[in-house]
Amino acid sequence: KRVALVSKHEAHLDAVAVDQSLEQAGYDDLATLVFHIFGIRLEEGIVSSWFADSQSRIRIWPPFDVPETDDEKALKELLGETSVEAARDALDMGLLINIFPEGTREGKTQEMTKPIGATVNFFDEIGVDYILPVAIDGTQNILPRGKWPRCGSYDVTFCEPIDYHAVKDTHVDLGLQQFKREYRQAVMYDIMRPIADALPKYRRGYFNK
Repeated sequence: KRVALVSKHEAHLDAVAVDQSLEQAGYDDLATLVFHIFGIRLEEGIVSSWFADSQSRIRIWPPFDVPETDDEKALKELLGETSVEAARDALDMGLLINIFPEGTREGKTQEMTKPIGATVNFFDEIGVDYILPVAIDGTQNILPRGKWPRCGSYDVTFCEPIDYHAVKDTHVDLGLQQFKREYRQAVMYDIMRPIADALPKYRRGYFNK
């Protein structure tokens, strides 16, 4: 099956946390198959670039960054095409992909934010069958934004797999039109709701509504 991990995004350490947790859970073979989808801004910092280089990754343009030059606009367009091709090829080869649908690390409140609805379009383009939601808690305390790493621990919870096509069908049956914003947002809500449920209530943010 074509499987995508969908992870909570706390810190640049998250991809490492996912891989290490798979290994610690006894799934060493799966840990070597995961390709993480990272924004290219991760490659700019001293610490963050080290984490990026240590992982198998697919590069994308950061979803909340506005390109300021013609070169950046061209790079954003190129990465939009190549990231889809790379993710599709990875699934074709039996690999896994891991994406962070919130699009950026959480803020000082450490609460979940609204997922990007266009992630549904991405999943459709690359042909995902199943989603594995992943709740991450504590990596921000080890690698806080703009600061040096600290000692600490984190928790990673792998939730029950979700049949992606079944979730989409549910919302079509409710009368929501495919490819409309409300439809995409409803699908992403159902996909990430298990992540929120695995976190303390004060961390759920958008999913407390």
